[in-house]
Amino acid sequence: MLGNVLMNSILHLSAAMPTALPFLIRLAAVPDIGVRPGLVELLAYVAELSRPVDEGQAGLFGNECDHPEREWCRAAFATHASELRALLEDESLRDGLLSVDDRECLLKAVEPQRALS
Repeated sequence: MLGNVLMNSILHLSAAMPTALPFLIRLAAVPDIGVRPGLVELLAYVAELSRPVDEGQAGLFGNECDHPEREWCRAAFATHASELRALLEDESLRDGLLSVDDRECLLKAVEPQRALS
């Protein structure tokens, strides 16, 4: 349900997502919360959708200038990088809650230079 409110469509973030993102990052860090797997998955999805879009993807995802929420989400990930790193270092996430691809996507959100390599 939360994803429905914070997404304009399956491929587009809503303008509310950047505001909610710090809260979602902190909430996902709570180890014994029942919705943690879904939150971690949502964070990885947001990290993927907030990556810069090149011209070849603009037809599907829209131009960067038309979707400032992507840049705002990147800024939120950068601002809360230490919390996100702590989340990624949590041993309980190694029990199948976070796939290798999702971990890499979140690392790219925290360390944008990884996305360039």
